[in-house]
Amino acid sequence: KLTPMQIIKHMTVVMAAVGGAAAFLATFAVSPAIIVYAAGGICILNTPMVVYKEHKISTIPTLRKSIQIMRQLANKLADRIDSLEREIDVLQIEAGRFDEVNEELSAISKKQGYNVDSIVKLVNENEEILDAMKGNVRQKVLQDVISIVVRSYRNNDMTIDRVEAKLLALKISVK
Repeated sequence: KLTPMQIIKHMTVVMAAVGGAAAFLATFAVSPAIIVYAAGGICILNTPMVVYKEHKISTIPTLRKSIQIMRQLANKLADRIDSLEREIDVLQIEAGRFDEVNEELSAISKKQGYNVDSIVKLVNENEEILDAMKGNVRQKVLQDVISIVVRSYRNNDMTIDRVEAKLLALKISVK
């Protein structure tokens, strides 16, 4: 994007070139001589070139800025590519370990008469059972804490004072 100063310079050059062509036309009408024709022809032929070159010159800083931004992006992409290559190396090492574990698991399952798919299915079922057991343990702990609080709460004043809090903490830690 052009700065205000660049726009003023650009407009000044264009207006001077167009003004020169207009001055030639005025001179041509007032003083028809061969030298005026030659100088005016050169002026009119140069006017489009001056406007074109001024436009090109005014876009050079913009192009430089674009190239600078592209270089910064290229550097960021190169850094990201390096990071991804390191991650790929780590993942390939882990994949190699998983291949070894898979081979060991296949050997064990063949010895026991199972296939890998059935073992994976059993592992998934075991995970579901463990999740259910965790939920049951959480519910049991919550029930125990609630029952301790209810049994410790005796005076029905809807608050737990320091003495009641200490007794409650002691009962919960003992349970």
